[in-house]
Amino acid sequence: MIVLQVKNIGKVKPHTWNMKNFTENNEEFTMIQFSGEHPANPEYGSVILSVKKLFGTFDDISQVSFIDDDVKVGKLLNYKKKIFGGYEVEIFFDTVFRHGLKYSANHFIYKDVGIIGLTQAEKESLHTIETQKELLTLLTELIIPSKKNVITSFAKTGFLCIPNENSDENISHFLGKPKHVLKKIVDVNGRQQLHLATFHLNDFNNDGFFDKFENFLSFYINIDDTENGWPQEKGNYCVLNEPPTANHSFQGEFEKAVNFDIKPILDLPNYNHSLLQVHNFSDEERERYDALRSVYMNLILGESSDTEFNKFLGYPTSIQNCVSYDAERLHHHRDYENYINDAAVHWNLLLQVSPYCKWFNFFDTFGDGTIYYMIRSEDFNSCNFDNCQVVIQNT
Repeated sequence: MIVLQVKNIGKVKPHTWNMKNFTENNEEFTMIQFSGEHPANPEYGSVILSVKKLFGTFDDISQVSFIDDDVKVGKLLNYKKKIFGGYEVEIFFDTVFRHGLKYSANHFIYKDVGIIGLTQAEKESLHTIETQKELLTLLTELIIPSKKNVITSFAKTGFLCIPNENSDENISHFLGKPKHVLKKIVDVNGRQQLHLATFHLNDFNNDGFFDKFENFLSFYINIDDTENGWPQEKGNYCVLNEPPTANHSFQGEFEKAVNFDIKPILDLPNYNHSLLQVHNFSDEERERYDALRSVYMNLILGESSDTEFNKFLGYPTSIQNCVSYDAERLHHHRDYENYINDAAVHWNLLLQVSPYCKWFNFFDTFGDGTIYYMIRSEDFNSCNFDNCQVVIQNT
């Protein structure tokens, strides 16, 4: 591992971007551009920086990330020690900068910005919660040490549920046939709700965390009439922690079950979560926290860190407001007020289903809303799923 601090930009070595060259060589590229009026001069290339080494070694480091709320990743081409202290490093970006390399670099490379690089072995080790916690602790000490204890206390285990091509209803899955008798899964108008998912909790390795629950956790939701509003009122969804009921008939056709791969992560709340409000993060601390979370997620998830996920437990990935805040507001029919934050922090994510993780067929009529099932800590701890609150957000 290496951690660096930028002192200044020494030299920029741009190459004019030509889409024809990229496509002929079957090279993939990402183009970055800013909103507003900026020059049109698409370039890629490398930047030579003067840096201070905070700690670590350059050995086996090939890729580095800039510690910012919009993480930029580059390849470490070379480095050398300077006579009067510090190092000179050259970092190559295969990203295409729409407004020119030098012009764009000045927007994200600035004095004292941090750079972190991991070896391939260190990246591969980040599949465990323990190593993710070690990385989080290190980054917190570097980026926002005044809130180290608070931020590390935020961290909790979640499970990314990445859909695959299998369709086995005997293990955890999305969709498929309803698992319970009709009277348990009808909405307030007597209509059968969609079976969104059934999780077999023993599929999730969490050191006995689920021992107090029944092994099956099923999620249902009303998908009709969303043009008149999202199904966020009680009676339009339900969560059942009980075994499936066999030998009963269902109405209509059902989407094929979709299994998923499970990836455990040590999750953090978004920068707009009520927790940061309750713990009195200043505007500057929020900016630093946002940068911390961005680079942390980039390091543990790689290129997929900007991907929308389906998720079990952990924190909701909000699209609009803090989802916990919305859960408290909707559950108690409250107006938007700051005092809600104190109660909002007790709402936790059960399940998040995003249409942009995988577009299930029901989204064609439901709409492109991300669905969050939320539960208060006291209800979760007592295995009471009757008071869950669904929140739906979209762009």
